[in-house]
Amino acid sequence: MKKVLFAFIISLLTLSCTDNNQKIENLNWLSGNWNREYNGNTQIESWNLQGPDLLGTSSFANGIDTTEMVTFQIQIKDNQYFLITKDVDFEQEIVYELKAANADSFLFVNTGNEWPQTIKYRQIENKTMIKTVSGQQGSMKKEIELTFQKN
Repeated sequence: MKKVLFAFIISLLTLSCTDNNQKIENLNWLSGNWNREYNGNTQIESWNLQGPDLLGTSSFANGIDTTEMVTFQIQIKDNQYFLITKDVDFEQEIVYELKAANADSFLFVNTGNEWPQTIKYRQIENKTMIKTVSGQQGSMKKEIELTFQKN
């Protein structure tokens, strides 16, 4: 009986680790530099795998000036993935929980955030990323779709 219980626990742990490895592999396509043109500026999202985490920044470039706006971190904690965002002008971090992931998209949710409550990343044909930020802002439902090209 002890051997059966031990084997069951080991198989659960293996499945759990395999699931997390699969999720981080699903997120790896995000690594690299992604650009989009906006009002004469270039918005750049840069993501790099560092250990078990993905670290990112969002910045705007206009000619020779580049201004970093937001930092990102995708990390695993207590067997769950989280996206942590931080505007450079504010101290507070906003934490989103990974709710759905597959080979080409993933969705992070924080229903308690003022706006956005959801952030979705979707890859199209390896060179295009669509980032959708959405949620309720006051009495208005709002969704913004941003299309980036990989460098």
